[in-house]
Amino acid sequence: MAILVGTSLSIQAAPIFALPNGAVHPPGFVVLMPSPGVALLPPGGALGPLFFGDGLASPDLHHWELELNNPNPFGMGFNVSFVTPSGIFGGGVGLPAGSSLYFDVMYADAPPEVGAWSITAVAAVGMPGPIFLDTDVLEYPFPVGAVPGIGAAIPGGPPGAVFGAPFGGAPVVTLTIGPVPEPTTGWLLGLGALGVIHRLRRRDPH
Repeated sequence: MAILVGTSLSIQAAPIFALPNGAVHPPGFVVLMPSPGVALLPPGGALGPLFFGDGLASPDLHHWELELNNPNPFGMGFNVSFVTPSGIFGGGVGLPAGSSLYFDVMYADAPPEVGAWSITAVAAVGMPGPIFLDTDVLEYPFPVGAVPGIGAAIPGGPPGAVFGAPFGGAPVVTLTIGPVPEPTTGWLLGLGALGVIHRLRRRDPH
């Protein structure tokens, strides 16, 4: 489906890849967060937080699937950074007009083994145009021998999409996934901060 934005930008609606991606993941996985649908991330824009729950106690890692699509009538080069509990993974993304890259980002979900998680996305102001983003999260109820990192980076759509070393000085799309602190933890942190303020005030002779 083509969408006309303004008078000069014609963009093609993603997704190219179906999530979950059955070509990457064999049967047996559990979808922790289904795709909420394709979202447009403009330059300088942000998405989320998007919340989901993990109720599966499993020795497997989380598999965070993402599609980054270039909906613009021109090619784009930028860096992508996946921020996870197991570290930061990323590199340089080259997307010809209309093309996509599919990623399977794997990270440890323990601790906590079960609980609430959130996803956010932020695009640098210097991005040459908007991108489409689609995502989901899945896990296997048994070990599959995965290690944290980017397990797959697959091009789709018009040929020429690439993923590799970061581009020097290029703008960054930062995608972050992590556990949501329990309300009790946040409450205790708040009390700790209040205690520090109280002690500082007592020490202030003025």
